[in-house]
Amino acid sequence: MKIVVTGAGGNVGTALLRSSRNGLELVGIARRRPPRGREPYDRARWIAAHDTTGGAYPAVRCRTG
Repeated sequence: MKIVVTGAGGNVGTALLRSSRNGLELVGIARRRPPRGREPYDRARWIAAHDTTGGAYPAVRCRTG
């Protein structure tokens, strides 16, 4: 199962990553990728994204990596 966590580098996102089970495919979305090789951040594949409009329903520009 694939789970996408937005704001994965924040307090709530970090707690979700810590509580995740093995066998899940985790994708973290955050403005900045957390440090590589640190728990629990190394459990996810990361996408850097940020709001490009400042609106209530933002357009999001993503960069995978």
